[in-house]
Amino acid sequence: MNNKKLAKDDHNNPNFMHSTEQIEHMCAAIAQKQGNKNALLEYKKPAKYFGLLEKILGRRFGFNPIFERYSSYRVWSRWQRVLFLSPVPDLENIFETDEDGNVSISVGLDKQLISLQNFYPEEDDISPR
Repeated sequence: MNNKKLAKDDHNNPNFMHSTEQIEHMCAAIAQKQGNKNALLEYKKPAKYFGLLEKILGRRFGFNPIFERYSSYRVWSRWQRVLFLSPVPDLENIFETDEDGNVSISVGLDKQLISLQNFYPEEDDISPR
């Protein structure tokens, strides 16, 4: 996950931004091309230091502000691999819907109710939580 180049590419990729961020990113790019410093101040986030010690160390010795220290870990294009490490089961194989629209656990999994004890809380006198 620690990849500075990929994190920088993902930071500038509009696929990983919501609509407001996309507009601000485009305006910042136009302002940078035109050399408009006032617009750059509006659309580029400045480095924000918290506390006197961090401000002195950051400005004199080049330390990153606290919220920018791990920016190389913001690799949004790899999040799918991180979030879904285990295989996601197909819900069609786990639950069945009868003709009335009631959802129940499929017959094959009914014997393995130990892991899903609160699926039928009103029948088993188990707390729904």
